[in-house]
Amino acid sequence: MRKKNQNPAGHLQEQVVSKTQRKKEADDIRSLGERLCQLTDAQLQKLPYPELLVAIKDYRKINKGNARKRQLQFIGKQLRKLDLDPVVRIIERYDSASRSHLLKMKRLEAWRDGLLSDEPATLTEIGEVHPEVDRQQLRQLVKEARKEADRFETDPSSSRTWFRKLFQYLKALDDAD
Repeated sequence: MRKKNQNPAGHLQEQVVSKTQRKKEADDIRSLGERLCQLTDAQLQKLPYPELLVAIKDYRKINKGNARKRQLQFIGKQLRKLDLDPVVRIIERYDSASRSHLLKMKRLEAWRDGLLSDEPATLTEIGEVHPEVDRQQLRQLVKEARKEADRFETDPSSSRTWFRKLFQYLKALDDAD
């Protein structure tokens, strides 16, 4: 297979792509499709390709090994025809192993810790990033989480429900974007 590229002088130049390179690219796209199939329906709703969503839903319905493999090949074939930037962004956003997901979780944890330690700059920062935030609900969650933290200090076996609810609220707020 030959690809046409422009060299710095602006002349068209053909570049030969080896069969091994084509196979590697196909495997990479297929693994991208496999990672895409592992996301939840809610996470996939941000995907701008409805025909790909249908193929992924069909993949999830299939139980037999070879049929699943063929469907995954079909998903890879569809992905080769599409712009992969939105797909990669969605996978990076929700794949717990990706760097962007880890950075997002660290930011949310820092916000939660800042709210619990009563740092006013944290609430301001959240308000700037997410102007639609329900400040009253956020304050209520922080108040309950602080009460729970006080109980936790005296009784380490007590639950951390509000602590988690506060984090889930911040995560849902961030995911809404």
